[in-house]
Amino acid sequence: ALAVYAVLLACVCAVIHARTRIDAAPLPAKDAREWAIDAVAALADGAEATPPPANARAYRPAGPVFVTAWWRGRAMTVLPVVGETLAEAVRAGGRALAADAMVLDLRRARRTNVTYTIALTRGRGPVVLGVPLLENLALVPLHDGLAATLDGERAYVTPDELRAEGAYDGGVQTPIPDLSFGVAVEGLVSRLARSLGHDVEALRARGAVERLRVTTLVREPYPRETAPTERALRLAALNGRHDGVDPSRVEKHQAPRHVGARRLRA
Repeated sequence: ALAVYAVLLACVCAVIHARTRIDAAPLPAKDAREWAIDAVAALADGAEATPPPANARAYRPAGPVFVTAWWRGRAMTVLPVVGETLAEAVRAGGRALAADAMVLDLRRARRTNVTYTIALTRGRGPVVLGVPLLENLALVPLHDGLAATLDGERAYVTPDELRAEGAYDGGVQTPIPDLSFGVAVEGLVSRLARSLGHDVEALRARGAVERLRVTTLVREPYPRETAPTERALRLAALNGRHDGVDPSRVEKHQAPRHVGARRLRA
């Protein structure tokens, strides 16, 4: 009986893996990644970016490129950009961040701890919905996000957002106190439906939900180990202060705002 159960389980796992796997496209070359990181930050701050290297002009992402403005560990604005090449998407996304209302508010407040990231879509795949437990394990932590399409409009939730919200380990509550795992995918689907201006029933009936394999470009591994020196502790305390931003303005923008891919095209 155990042998039969093991064979059946292996077969089911093989079928699920074959149907849901994502073959991620390769990343751009190192010089293109470094240029993209610098260019987004420069353009978001209203400066000019250096000319892109050849690989950035030739690399074609497998889907939207996400540029994000972060403040105090929260994604304040997330802009999905559709461009033919990485260079086009980076330039369009950086300029869009520079014109974004939330970013402008933080710049006027002379903030010093707003950071920008850029993430590439490297592949797409189906997502298991409606199967308890299985759907909660459908997203690979730190790698997978979700995209919803309805009536020609698209909405997204990125791995960076899910990580910042602690959403990768709270989907299933166990009898053991403080022990949970998986993602509350049903809640994310409802969130995407609201972003599109519809209810979840409409999204399920007329739309589509899929997984996105997304990689955030970084210069070095994160988190980085930092020695607890006096200077490091002082800097952390300063970066954690309120920074002079009007709380009412920040509260209004607590949830990251996404721009539909059709509306922001390089």
